[in-house]
Amino acid sequence: MLHKPGATRTALETYLGDVGYSVTCYDDEDTALSLSASPDILFADVETCRTLNSGEGLTRPEIVIGISLPNNATGPSGTSKSVCDLEVSYPLSLAELRPLFQAMSEGRHAVRQLATEAPSAQSSPILRYDGVRALAADDNPVNREILSEALERMGIETHCVEDGGEVVRAYRQEAFDVVFMDVSMPVLDGYEATAGIRQYEEQTQSPRTPIIALTAHAYGSEANLWRQSGMDACVTKPFTLGSLQNALSDFLFSSDHDEVCAASQSTNPEQTYVTGIDDQQNHPPQILDLDVLAGISDMQRDGDNLVERIIGLYAEQAPKALQQLLQLTDTTDYQSVAAAAHALKSLSRNVGALAVGDLCDVIETEAREGIASLTQARRLALKDAMDQTTRELSKFSELTRPAAHSASGMRQ
Repeated sequence: MLHKPGATRTALETYLGDVGYSVTCYDDEDTALSLSASPDILFADVETCRTLNSGEGLTRPEIVIGISLPNNATGPSGTSKSVCDLEVSYPLSLAELRPLFQAMSEGRHAVRQLATEAPSAQSSPILRYDGVRALAADDNPVNREILSEALERMGIETHCVEDGGEVVRAYRQEAFDVVFMDVSMPVLDGYEATAGIRQYEEQTQSPRTPIIALTAHAYGSEANLWRQSGMDACVTKPFTLGSLQNALSDFLFSSDHDEVCAASQSTNPEQTYVTGIDDQQNHPPQILDLDVLAGISDMQRDGDNLVERIIGLYAEQAPKALQQLLQLTDTTDYQSVAAAAHALKSLSRNVGALAVGDLCDVIETEAREGIASLTQARRLALKDAMDQTTRELSKFSELTRPAAHSASGMRQ
């Protein structure tokens, strides 16, 4: 694999290893071109693929997969067709890669056939909303960091606040084109803060500002409360550039279409609800979801290391959140248990900490039903999952830090 160090390369290397490939990674094509033998399969950026196709150095591998930025992807047609058997753009989803891995096992013809059958697998360009101002509310610093980075990547000026009271105050003092509202916050929760904003709009006869809910409640009785509270759309955590763009598209025109910030007069919330990433029920339990971390990597700008910063924030905040939850072991205040479990679940799922997030989801659900969910076995499992998560995130951070790193595409 010829690709710069980062979350995308680490995730792809791990996925390939899981399905039986021996993978070697190189940072630059000069090192790869010095190899005496060609790999069976090459993953590389499209420009590197064109260099290899020129006949200089490395003989063309049996299968060539081109990797490009989302807004540079050309798909299986155009100038890349003769160079790459298939072109993909990151962030790379495991759900999209599974059919590719199956085709790779069948040979070059199957990969090329996949390119003609599944053009929808290519990622959409990152839309720009230059001139748009967003108010983003979340009490968790990890979630705020990810959200603000993603919105700024789309050209949106973002003002972040930590609780529902601050949301209402900020909205009264400044003009915003869209509000992103976490539903579980101190002082006022997202539903109460939304009611405060709608009341202010009515009193001042101001235009209705779109409010997009941010929630970890993907399913169950609380999943649709955002509709009833006066919000306009919902994005479930962990959110991605794609899910945020989907939610924004019904309210704002991107600057790529020569108009900025034209609020929609009517919207169908069903069209903007995003149910999250792959359904985990059909896959074995795992500590980390590398798709989420690769998505965070896609949000970062050149010269930044958002992934390492987010992992550092999680390492700082998650143990505190876990301790707050465990302190409620003997309480019968099950609503407090549910709230503490929800806070840790939201924090964990936004960094791809699957095991911790799933355990917290069970604890939260049972607590809301009045069940004493913090059993000794559950507490031990949660501590163990946190320890494993911390170790795996630390390894991931080391792997994605810009540095010489060895990892390819030769079938075992």
